[in-house]
Amino acid sequence: MHYLNRLILIFNTVRYLKPVQIYGRLWKKVWKPKPNLRPPPSLRPLRNTLITPCYRPNSYEGNNQFRFLNAPHKVEHPRDWNNASWSHLWIYNLHYFDFLRSDLSEQTGNHWIDRWITENQPGTSSGWDPYTSALRIVNWIYWDLAGNTLSSAAVESLANQMRFLRKNLETHIQANHLLVDFKGIYFASTYFNSSEANRLRAIAATGLIEEINKQFLPDGGHFELSPMYHGITTEDLIDVLSIQIAYPEVLECEVDAKLNSILRQRLPKILRWLSEMRHPDGDYVLFNDAARGIAPTPESIIEFAQRCGVSPEAERETIAHNAHSGHVRILSEDLALFLDVGEVGASYQPGHAHADSLGFECSLFGSRFIVDSGTQEYASGEIRNFQRSTAAHNTVEVDQLSSSEVWGAFRVARRAQPDLVDVAESETKIQVTAAHDGYRQINGGPVHKRQWVVNEKRLMIIDTLEEKTVNAISRFHLHPDVEPEVIDNRSAKLTIGERTIQFSCDHGNIELQETAYSPEFGISIANHVLAIHFSNPSLTQTFSWQ
Repeated sequence: MHYLNRLILIFNTVRYLKPVQIYGRLWKKVWKPKPNLRPPPSLRPLRNTLITPCYRPNSYEGNNQFRFLNAPHKVEHPRDWNNASWSHLWIYNLHYFDFLRSDLSEQTGNHWIDRWITENQPGTSSGWDPYTSALRIVNWIYWDLAGNTLSSAAVESLANQMRFLRKNLETHIQANHLLVDFKGIYFASTYFNSSEANRLRAIAATGLIEEINKQFLPDGGHFELSPMYHGITTEDLIDVLSIQIAYPEVLECEVDAKLNSILRQRLPKILRWLSEMRHPDGDYVLFNDAARGIAPTPESIIEFAQRCGVSPEAERETIAHNAHSGHVRILSEDLALFLDVGEVGASYQPGHAHADSLGFECSLFGSRFIVDSGTQEYASGEIRNFQRSTAAHNTVEVDQLSSSEVWGAFRVARRAQPDLVDVAESETKIQVTAAHDGYRQINGGPVHKRQWVVNEKRLMIIDTLEEKTVNAISRFHLHPDVEPEVIDNRSAKLTIGERTIQFSCDHGNIELQETAYSPEFGISIANHVLAIHFSNPSLTQTFSWQ
């Protein structure tokens, strides 16, 4: 039976994939392209001053030590570029060379570029994976165009990386990886000037156009439904715009001009989505895989876009309902409320999805109040499993099951489907209603219906399970700065600084639990959870304040 369940799990994961993702993964195992080490093409003359891209904090701490994901390691030996005792994501960050976008000195930056070339032979190591190659290509070119000087060996390596990347597109992964692959090729083929470069740039531009149309939804949201990845991919698009501004003659080609037009048409709405889906502290909502300190802040991305001549559409004042991405933001005098009423993520690439259907985050009085558990790491294991589970989010868990079947580090099998999404506003209140069938799919259980009702000084959440169930829990993960005190099994007092919030529920029993909050990779902070055990198929929970 165990093997049968495993087969069903795999089937329900694979059936959503595109054929190219299946045969592409098999092809990657047998086809190993060799690097093309021909001399590099000539460089294209720079026509315009480089528009300053988004800044990155300097992750180089001196004495061969880097700090990524809040973890320091010394890169002292060639083998350290692929040190198996460090996390794979940490190694990837080392190979990105994002630290070149900081206040690093030219001497130090070129030292690490030269070390990378010497210690990472073409076609070997994680540094030659497509995703790391694409990001490093962009960062090296930005480094050069910002007034630093790349050595001839570095220019030659850039050409080798461009050609190798073209042979290794991540069609088996798709989504943001493939977008970045095309961006890397586009940067390098614009930087170089030859018939080869022109041919590769046309391929990259065509690929970028296709991926923009696939990945960015009509409401502006990125289809992986993570605000952090929305920020990352939005910056990717602005990067492409910035290299076109630096080399405007490429716009004489039809496909480049078309790409430019699409970027300028789509970015205002994409930037508005980014602007709306941030807390009053200016940083990201942590839906799905999201953490602070990875993508540039929304404000810095918007400023980068404005330097490139693109501004966001005006934000909606009270209600921002992004129907295609399934995210809703509601603002009142004291409250900023963010709701997840959509699908778990891109159907064929939900690797960054969590089982958070009908979850939410909110800020009160300008400070984070109810928070998702965040993302501490990507490595498969107990922490990753929990943080993707329904129990780690502000929604209802039934029979200790997750609403969507998340497994492994980046897999999703059966998925909850949203339904009945309705947003209504009157003079006295705002009400959002939604439902999902995740428990009916997984366990023959109930449909979960939730209503959020916002009026002056009160947030009410009404959860209904269409069929009677004996084990359902509604959870509210509190920010570490919130001090909870359970008064009795139906009420609690929550304190933020000098402000007090009253919590009450009917037909439920309150339990105060301890857990951990990971607003950044590598960070775990103790916090509390209000866990309300259902004693009736319908449960009303109210937060009120003066």
